[in-house]
Amino acid sequence: MDLVATRRREWLKFAGMTHQPSFAHAEFAAKKKTTRREKFLTRMEAVIPWAKLLAVIEPFYPKGKRGRPPLGLERMLRVYFLQQWYGLKSLAEGAEKEALKAAEKIKASVRAFVEHPFHIVKNLFRYRKVRYRGLAKNGHQLYVLFGLANVMIGARSATA
Repeated sequence: MDLVATRRREWLKFAGMTHQPSFAHAEFAAKKKTTRREKFLTRMEAVIPWAKLLAVIEPFYPKGKRGRPPLGLERMLRVYFLQQWYGLKSLAEGAEKEALKAAEKIKASVRAFVEHPFHIVKNLFRYRKVRYRGLAKNGHQLYVLFGLANVMIGARSATA
């Protein structure tokens, strides 16, 4: 008898039930109000034949052998259907992407303009190490090097 009780307790612990539910808990679980999300998901499950769709699309869906692993096929399909039903646009479409591209282009041009003197100082003047003794001397040396880099940039644009 003791062995049976022990096995039952182990099984209940394995099933996630550590104690016996009360009458109120059992009654409330049966009368739980369904949320709008649950209603929508059950309606979505009833309308769409997921198994057939997954079987058709799965051979063509990327496996993720190289690079970042792709999201699950079922999740991607659900997101796609939500976008289509509710008229949601992904970032790949619409004016948001165009604005993002324009901002990135501006940042890239500024970055190229700012990084060019650093390229000259590092590669043409071979300034790669900084001396930590005499920080003022390092600062003065960098002022001179960047001044010379600006002169070289100006000379190149004047001759071109």
